[in-house]
Amino acid sequence: KLLGCCLIQALVQCKFSRSCQMDEKKSLSEVQKLIQNSPALIFSIPGCAFSKKAKDLLKITGAKYTEVEIDKEQNKEMCKELMELTSRTSFPSIFVGKKFIGGCNDGFPGIIPLHNKGELIPMLRKAGAL
Repeated sequence: KLLGCCLIQALVQCKFSRSCQMDEKKSLSEVQKLIQNSPALIFSIPGCAFSKKAKDLLKITGAKYTEVEIDKEQNKEMCKELMELTSRTSFPSIFVGKKFIGGCNDGFPGIIPLHNKGELIPMLRKAGAL
C-alpha cells in the first residue's frame, strides 16, 4: 500500500522528532512495526534521485509498497535506528518481506541489481507485494 507523503511526513515528524520526546526503544519498535507490517517498504528522503529511481522501479513492477519519507534533521532517532539495522547511512533503505535488500544500486545488493538479475519480482511475489 502506498501511503500519502503528507500523512507519512506528519506521522514521522510527530512520532520521531525530538520535540515528541520519544525514547529510542519506542522509535525502534515503530520502525520494526513498519518493517513487520509492510510486504515492501522504502525509507526515502525528499528530493533524493536514488530514492526516486527505487520508487519508480517499484511502481513499474506494480508492487504494493509503503513509503516513509524522512527529514534527516527532524527524524534523527529514526535515522539512527535505520543505520543500526542496515549498517548504512545513505538512502533509500528498502525492505522486502521483512528483509533489508539495500538501497537503489548498492547495499545487499540493492533493488536495481536484484531486478537486473531477475530476483526482484520473485522476491516481491513471495513477500505478498505482487
